[in-house]
Amino acid sequence: MLEETLLRGLMLFERYANRGQAGNDDDLVILFVFRHLLELFDSVKIQIAECSPATAALQLRAMFEALLTVEYLTEDKAKTRERAIAYRFQVQRQRKKFYLSQDPNTVEAKELREFIADSPYAAELKTPDLKELADRLREIDEMLESEEYKAVAKAYKTAEKKIRYPSWYSLHGGPTSIMKLAQHLKHADWYRLLYGEWSERSHAADVIDRILTHDSSGAAVRPLRDLSEFNSTIDFVMIFALDAMRALIRHYRPSDEEEQKAWYRNEISPLWKKIPTIEIRHNGD
Repeated sequence: MLEETLLRGLMLFERYANRGQAGNDDDLVILFVFRHLLELFDSVKIQIAECSPATAALQLRAMFEALLTVEYLTEDKAKTRERAIAYRFQVQRQRKKFYLSQDPNTVEAKELREFIADSPYAAELKTPDLKELADRLREIDEMLESEEYKAVAKAYKTAEKKIRYPSWYSLHGGPTSIMKLAQHLKHADWYRLLYGEWSERSHAADVIDRILTHDSSGAAVRPLRDLSEFNSTIDFVMIFALDAMRALIRHYRPSDEEEQKAWYRNEISPLWKKIPTIEIRHNGD
């Protein structure tokens, strides 16, 4: 089922990337974020095959964020372009910040070197080719100074008055946090009930509660390949992938919806229903 879903996602990616219309940078953002989601899906597929669903929480968290991105970009066609530009504007700002931190003559680089001075590996930080670095920074500056970025740069400055580090989706009056973005897209339940838990796992904050179990025989450590999250992992990785496909179809070719429904009904639903529910039984149960 997971393999079939991955292949379907890749087919849609190829279909809409080569749909016979002039591509643009808006497509680049939407389709590449979708492709990123498929890579994460593939990673979860591998973890499921190796009986390691607990660690898939890291990929599920990233898939959820990718889904929010795809849905927000495609939510309203009248706003897709300004949102895609805002996304690309943030990418270029981050690129510029990184390259400035590599040039020993900049304030950013001096701050970086001071920050990592106590690291045992700080001395291994190499200075890149300064001419190449200058060329890259020049290219970025030229893009940021172009006409299409002028409006988004102004929107970013406006957002900075309310948010210290505004994200791309916060521009033009958008949600001010990922929590509000999830709520705006009607995924507040997933954010409140699951995203925090997945984030804790990413930061190793849930290890005691998750790994240590208790039963009538006393405390015990879960096995390394723990299947207790097998079913929930499959359910969420499938839901996120299917929702992302649905968003893509609605944006690019709504006429494909019937084909998608038939594919789901014939190829996916019968398999999904056959997946058994895993029951974890402890000693003495």
